[in-house]
Amino acid sequence: MNDQDVRKSLIAGGVPGDDLDARPSNQIGSFSSLCDPQGAEALGRDMAEAFGVHRLTLVVVWEDIENNVLAYIVARALGVKALRVIDASGVLDYEGAFGSDDRVVIVADAFRSEFSINAMRALTEQHGARLVAFGALMSTPALLKAAGETAMTTLWPSASKESPTS
Repeated sequence: MNDQDVRKSLIAGGVPGDDLDARPSNQIGSFSSLCDPQGAEALGRDMAEAFGVHRLTLVVVWEDIENNVLAYIVARALGVKALRVIDASGVLDYEGAFGSDDRVVIVADAFRSEFSINAMRALTEQHGARLVAFGALMSTPALLKAAGETAMTTLWPSASKESPTS
């Protein structure tokens, strides 16, 4: 998808155009795959395609339903499994299985909080898996700060893809 198609799909999915025009913010609106299923499919496939070089084996996602749909699309396109992290009143749990040899990508429409990023990173490392990349539809300061040296792909703004050697 080109930038115009990405923008169109994000807006069709409920992200206010003003949010996309403003400087990246942790307060950016949410993307709803239910509002634009075809757009969600295309965005998820584009994200998965960007991860091809990383030989990923597991997609990890925070608990909210919209990101679960995105994780499903990405995992299906990559031909790998997915795992959902759940915050049960401050105690982390998960649905799915980690393997000690897993190569993990953590995905979201947008990472709005460093807490969820750091929690998923810690859970991944606790199980001996390797965090290889982050993927987001929209870039945010929280992602840029928390990603550090980890590879990341964002589709907005300007389909930026950064892939340090993994």
